[in-house]
Amino acid sequence: MKIHHFARPALVLLAAALPLHAADPVVANVVSAQRAGTKNVEITFEVSDADSDTLSISVEISDDSGASFVVPVTALSGHTSVSATPTPASKTLVWDASVDFNQQFNATMVVRVIADDGSAPGPPPAGMVLIPAGPFEMGRQSDSGDADELPVHTVTVSAFYLDQFEVTKALWDDVAAWGATNGYTDLPVGGGSGAFHPVRDVNWYAVVKWCNARSEKEGLTPVYYTDAGQGTVYRTTNIDLRETFVKWTANGYRLPTEAEWEKAARGTLVGNTYPGGNTIGGGNANYSNSGDPFEANSVKTSPAGYYDGGQVPAGVNRANGYGLHDMAGNVYEWCWDWYDNGYYASSPTNDPRGGTSASGARVLRGGSWIDDSIYLRCAYRSFDTSVGGFDEFGFRSARGL
Repeated sequence: MKIHHFARPALVLLAAALPLHAADPVVANVVSAQRAGTKNVEITFEVSDADSDTLSISVEISDDSGASFVVPVTALSGHTSVSATPTPASKTLVWDASVDFNQQFNATMVVRVIADDGSAPGPPPAGMVLIPAGPFEMGRQSDSGDADELPVHTVTVSAFYLDQFEVTKALWDDVAAWGATNGYTDLPVGGGSGAFHPVRDVNWYAVVKWCNARSEKEGLTPVYYTDAGQGTVYRTTNIDLRETFVKWTANGYRLPTEAEWEKAARGTLVGNTYPGGNTIGGGNANYSNSGDPFEANSVKTSPAGYYDGGQVPAGVNRANGYGLHDMAGNVYEWCWDWYDNGYYASSPTNDPRGGTSASGARVLRGGSWIDDSIYLRCAYRSFDTSVGGFDEFGFRSARGL
């Protein structure tokens, strides 16, 4: 699509409907075009809602093929509020680009129409917590850290659910056993120090296949597929999945993106070094020489969620502001993203999903039982290129709304 002084029409490439309700609003048949002799872009669309809700209609515009939607849209008129019906109805918006994007040229514009029924998400699935949509400051915000944690930049992520605890060996084994008889031919036996400790020694490929198996076992739509056509569920072998292989709108389990993970780890705090604040000690997390009671007997990990107030000797509940446990220490946690050491300089501002496959490595976050406390910082970025996994690697799973 081209917009060049609005001398030619603009084609809309993307439409979406947010958020959840008893039934979601549906936006379809979106088309945009410049009104002749003006800098107004007319956007027509159809909208319906099975609940007959009153919908708020908004528009987001991208100038980078949909990687981010940061073009301002302040001059919007027309059907910005719609009394929806179950039958699709044609509506019109007008964007005055002379106010927001005057006399600019860009060959990669994308328009997104959003219908919002104003409802909040339902209660989180069992064992998960809701991480709400919104912006946060991503990257290290102190003098100590690594160059790949800079620059600090504002990132907005959509709402999602995240496991309250790291995936345990018991849960891994249960899903893997189901998968073994349902097309998942090579899920490994998970390592770990006991049924209620986090699973360990699982590589990235095994983890994303396991997420698909967990989805199918629970009757949810799998997230990962073998190619961009998204026709075959990813169940076996090692495939270097690309972003286009992922059905991001599916309701199944997946790995969090690096940005989602960091927002969740910060736990509503701003500028904090660790999930619970700017300091950390042995009473907060399991890390090298922390004094964790499981360290002394070479078990290495503490049970998932051990720092819940019931530990011995008695302590306080160390869940962060979102109710998440062990976001620092115990085991490193796999993320979706390919690692890119300079990614923050060019990262999209909305729902970034990592670099390209150039590094051949995937991101790990959170530090582990084997690490010093500096590696437990919210901003610390690690990565690994192996397909074998290590006994300090684990994960927790996410779900989109």
